[in-house]
Amino acid sequence: MIGSSNTVPHRGRRPFRAAVALVLLGLLAAACKEKEGAYVAPPPPAVTVQSPVVEDITQYLDFTGRMEAVESVEVRARVKGYLRKPLFRDGEIVEVGQKLYRIDPSEYEAALAGAKALHEAAVAKRNLAEATWQRMDQAAQKGAISKLDAIEAKAKLEVAEAEINTVLSKVRDAELQLGYTTITSPIAGRINLTYVTEGNLVGQSEPTLLTTVVSMDPIYAFFSISERDLLALLKMRPEERKKYESLADVPVEERRKVVIQLANGDEYPHMGTVDYIDNTIDPTTGTMTGRCVIPNPDFILFPGLFVRVRAPFETKGAILVPEVAVQRDLAGYFVMTVDEKDTVVRTDIQPGGRLGDRRVVKEGLTPDQRVIVNGLQRARPGIRVKITEPEKPKEASPGAGEKGGGDPAKTDEGGE
Repeated sequence: MIGSSNTVPHRGRRPFRAAVALVLLGLLAAACKEKEGAYVAPPPPAVTVQSPVVEDITQYLDFTGRMEAVESVEVRARVKGYLRKPLFRDGEIVEVGQKLYRIDPSEYEAALAGAKALHEAAVAKRNLAEATWQRMDQAAQKGAISKLDAIEAKAKLEVAEAEINTVLSKVRDAELQLGYTTITSPIAGRINLTYVTEGNLVGQSEPTLLTTVVSMDPIYAFFSISERDLLALLKMRPEERKKYESLADVPVEERRKVVIQLANGDEYPHMGTVDYIDNTIDPTTGTMTGRCVIPNPDFILFPGLFVRVRAPFETKGAILVPEVAVQRDLAGYFVMTVDEKDTVVRTDIQPGGRLGDRRVVKEGLTPDQRVIVNGLQRARPGIRVKITEPEKPKEASPGAGEKGGGDPAKTDEGGE
């Protein structure tokens, strides 16, 4: 009886507890559904903006140039003979008229001596003929001989004088041939190695090439110019160039100056001057050939050397933006800007040359626009962004900045 009375109340609590649990579960489910239905928008992405900078800069048009000598001469043997020891060291600088070679002159000295002997004999013959004619002319005037004999004597004198001129030309030719046995440098410059050594027979069938000499100061640099760069290269405006018939007539001080950059990146200390531009454009390449004259007093530049010819020109009020802000796709170059409502806008631009870590913008931007320079990966056209302040540059420690390098207002390139 005791067991039965205890079990009845216990069975009555179970349905009540189950009902309470079901109510709690329902309320919890409803609360979860209400929470899942509420959407919270993410915050706008943070970006850093910067206005374009306006500066006066120096830009460059860059061309690949090849050095050539102003003068180049092949030194050849003009007479036949055996070559003696060269009178120079291979690769040295020679002056105009400096002796370079000597060909054995024995044969030509003998020929000159024989020609001089013939000349002396012809002079003696002419003197005898002249004396004979004078005596016979006087005798003919006195009637001692006929005038025909005097005329004959006069003719012999004229023949003797003609023989002197003939022999004299032989003397001069022998002197000329003897002079060719000493070979001198026709120009000043650097001489090559000798192609023919001592003891060889030269000039037997043709003038033998012995060596070459190229001038060194000044020196030419030839380069190709595109049609687009041609007008930018010329310093003078078209209306001013009408004063001159050709570029060669333009005074040196008014011609375009160029900077020469060597293969190792060093800048050559002397500036060159453009003195020639082709009169036609090559239809296969669309370029013209230009030439500049470069002082070379230290003989640093050599013919055949490849250099970079850089034509500087100043740009007033150029618009500059950080290079990291410039992007490119199939439609062209562009930057991301932020309008007055903090909305991202794609702005197409026409870029110019680089200026360190900045880029020149020819068209498409104004100085009052805000260009995104940081956070570009999150910036898409049409979305709103949060503007953050750019990081301030760290203050330089004492002594910093003493190792500066280059002019910050010079661009590396003149084009895209």
